[in-house]
Amino acid sequence: MSRPILCDGSYDGLLSALFEAHRRRPMPDAVLMEKPEQTSLFEEVEFIPTQVEHARRLQRAIDQQLGPSSATHVQMLHTSFLPDAGTMLLHYLNLGWQVGRHLDEYMTHPAVLPVHRVSRRVSLEIHRLSGLVRFSPTEQGVLYAALEPDYRVIPPLATHFQDRLTNEKWILHDLRHHQAAFYKPGELRILNLPANLRPQMAEDSYESLWQAFYDAIAIQHRLNPKLRRNHMPTRYHKHLPEMQRTRQ
Repeated sequence: MSRPILCDGSYDGLLSALFEAHRRRPMPDAVLMEKPEQTSLFEEVEFIPTQVEHARRLQRAIDQQLGPSSATHVQMLHTSFLPDAGTMLLHYLNLGWQVGRHLDEYMTHPAVLPVHRVSRRVSLEIHRLSGLVRFSPTEQGVLYAALEPDYRVIPPLATHFQDRLTNEKWILHDLRHHQAAFYKPGELRILNLPANLRPQMAEDSYESLWQAFYDAIAIQHRLNPKLRRNHMPTRYHKHLPEMQRTRQ
């Protein structure tokens, strides 16, 4: 093994670093998506610049030699942005080049199991938040939604809402990871945005409408708080208008 390598954190950057890692002998100790706060005195981290052609070559190899499920796991691991996600993918793909499209059948293998676990968690959060994001109008008439996800799920969520709010202007703001998607018809951008830079909301907020809708569809004798927590975990309630009512 050789010293760790570092990418710029983008998806193409991660693929570029993984491409370079698999060309080297010996293989790097780790693939990092952001520089560690502390490194040992004798440990040096080498930065690998993003090379789009290398990223595309690796993506094609994953698609053709490993298959769509493996490609999805790679995307989900990048979305997690966990400190060891790149290293997990390094070992996952290394096994993949040996076993090909059977890779995800090795479900208990130490190179596969952690990848599947993280991928499931990220996929579940994307699925949950696609139904739990609540947009409200700003004073400028732009729809705005704040969220604090466990993972950096703004890119896949932005794609989801781009298909559903095609004719609106909206902002999807990740307060935890300081990232936001800005959309206007025909254009989507994802930028860094601090949590304290939040727009002024309009007085006619949708909060009361969400609460009225929640009351209207509720069936009182079938309320199941435990089941609701499974589908709407309490950590998401802070940004759900229907959960913010003042109970008398």
